[in-house]
Amino acid sequence: MSFNAAPIILPAAMLVLAAAPARAQATLEAEEMDRFLAGFFQEELARAHCPGAIVVVVKDGHILLMRGFGYADPVGRVPSTPETDRFYVGSVSKLFTATAAMQLCDRGAVSLQDDVSRYLGEGRIEPRFGQPVTLEHLLTHRSGIEDLFVIGGRPHRVRPPGEVISYSNHDFDLVGEVIASASGVPFAQYVERHVLGPLGMTRSTFEHRQDLGAPVGWRYTGSGYVPQPWNFDRAIPSATLSSTAADMAAFAIAHLQDGEYRGTRILNADTARFMRRQHASNHPALGGVGLAFWEWERNGLRGVEHKGDTAGYEAGLFLLPSERLGLFVSYNSQTRESPERLFRAFFDHYYPPTPEADSQPPAVATDLARVVGTYRWTRCPATTLGKLIAAGIEARVSVVAGRLHAEFVFLPIATADYTAVAPLVFRGPGPSGERLAFREERDGRISYMFTGPLAFERLPWYESAQAVTLFGLGFNIVFLIVSLALPIRAVARRRRGLGAPLTALRRATWASATLNLTFLVGVTIVLIGMLRTESFWNVPLALKLLLVIPLLTSPLAAVLLALNARAWALRLGSARQRVAYGLYALCAVAFVPYLVFWNLIGFNY
Repeated sequence: MSFNAAPIILPAAMLVLAAAPARAQATLEAEEMDRFLAGFFQEELARAHCPGAIVVVVKDGHILLMRGFGYADPVGRVPSTPETDRFYVGSVSKLFTATAAMQLCDRGAVSLQDDVSRYLGEGRIEPRFGQPVTLEHLLTHRSGIEDLFVIGGRPHRVRPPGEVISYSNHDFDLVGEVIASASGVPFAQYVERHVLGPLGMTRSTFEHRQDLGAPVGWRYTGSGYVPQPWNFDRAIPSATLSSTAADMAAFAIAHLQDGEYRGTRILNADTARFMRRQHASNHPALGGVGLAFWEWERNGLRGVEHKGDTAGYEAGLFLLPSERLGLFVSYNSQTRESPERLFRAFFDHYYPPTPEADSQPPAVATDLARVVGTYRWTRCPATTLGKLIAAGIEARVSVVAGRLHAEFVFLPIATADYTAVAPLVFRGPGPSGERLAFREERDGRISYMFTGPLAFERLPWYESAQAVTLFGLGFNIVFLIVSLALPIRAVARRRRGLGAPLTALRRATWASATLNLTFLVGVTIVLIGMLRTESFWNVPLALKLLLVIPLLTSPLAAVLLALNARAWALRLGSARQRVAYGLYALCAVAFVPYLVFWNLIGFNY
């Protein structure tokens, strides 16, 4: 999977065929490029605390330069070797899955407009919104099915297909199932026979292969590197390809040559070009997505790319079809945007910006207040416990000193000020400043914010992470006070020889407060542990046990209302006591929708 934001793009309808403007550029020559890359990786590997990297540059159908930098094994001091060292490429795997799907389109076995339920079987995709999910929706991240990138569970359709591009591993895993169903061959075997094999990619696989061994990534601990193996029990179409730089060169050349490599054709030429052209965009002012390929723009150049990261690895493949140029890099540690940093450095060095590309468009007047608010990443789970794990992945938009200010929380996008360059379109600082664009609905509402491939849905104020956190803190305080105060007050009354006319109500209130407090504190402790260990897939036993509590306290809230009604009807206790118990009952009832909001009633995983 990938949390990375793809590069931001200026408008382009047919980016891959656009000719590059004339410019002064460094010579694409192997010796000079070797010096440039050596300098880059010497600095970058140290900055990112990454042991090693493999890189290959292809041009005009040939490998221009292929190198390994640093170590494949930093403990054993084994250098990186681009011909033989296999690195996981993460979400770059999606390009192979899409290529395999389009082969089947070439053969007439599937169609992009097919309802994928035809291949997946009835019941796999809910019949919602009155529209089917098509293969094209899956290949362009527009299915509207939630992507459960944390914890898991059964994904549900949460928005109409085609409404928005929302990055999704699940969409491409479904494409893998379509491939297996339509071809009659397991996904990994199909790709090996029809994509990897014809390209001579003999050291690449989606599966664990004993003859190749398992790649091992690394994690820096502050004092050294520890291995970070990735254990998976099946081929995952969205993520599990492992490959070498040499093998990836063949794949890059094949796509740059419209589906042909050394006399072998894996795609019809029109199909290969069709994959690279824009199929959807969240906003006319931004680039969009082809079939798996994301558009990029830099220094007046337009191309396609895909990046990916997974346990212990990070990679990127960048193609510039107009120059028949490709760049692939993979790191054996999660480096936080190192592929993007190489992309920018490489194209700034060899294709520096022209004056036209470097110029800033003039600012335009706009009503900034219309877009101020909190926006949640559309990839966040909506129907499972993953919603709680992903809480806070959002963008906060405000106005600072007359400029739009956007803060991205838990995402690799820098906080910045943006200048309006068109209605509801804003540009960040720098010659290739990232763009923000907002979608306006027919009724004038602002519904979405976009930057590159990332989409954010506007939230009502009470659903922002800050508001929900305050609500949770308030509940915690109430439950803590009540769970402590009631026993203390009961002991004090007993010592003074006073009776307890509200015994049943008091005991039910104390049980509710104590159980709810135990639940909130327990869940907080478990989540902190999951975040520290980055264990986002398996639900700990402690959390499973804690989820029993809301099943008890939710009906108990209704019991409290009944007991309070009885106390008022019979005038039990003092009016002050009845008011206090009544207020707590209302709090206990209000806690139920809070639990529902976070999918904490039931076992939603």
